[in-house]
Amino acid sequence: MARRSIGRLEALPTDRCVAVADDRAVAVRVDGGVCVFANRCPHAGQPVAGGWVTGGVLICPAHFWRFDTATGRLGGIAPGLDPLETEIVDGEVFVELPAPEPEQPLRQRLLDHARTWHRDDPPATV
Repeated sequence: MARRSIGRLEALPTDRCVAVADDRAVAVRVDGGVCVFANRCPHAGQPVAGGWVTGGVLICPAHFWRFDTATGRLGGIAPGLDPLETEIVDGEVFVELPAPEPEQPLRQRLLDHARTWHRDDPPATV
């Protein structure tokens, strides 16, 4: 884990989540605080950066899944977004980022894709 500043609290929007920390996380200002999640939707691994936030719900821009901003949960029925530990110090937001995942070799990505591929799937972007 690495602690990193993601900027000033007042600079974060309240109506959408923005990518921070080299696109590894997303942040949104909620109820005078901040919510920070890993920038990856559990549905298809798509980034959630740019998702809309309304009424305490973050809506994934890829497939419109809806996550609770307080917990990251998806309606309590499925895995949700991974919340990241944050701290606000004198108006500056700090987040604990996990170590980046190592890049998988192309061969491994192709094998992983082949295990779940179906004839009607769109072309892969591995």
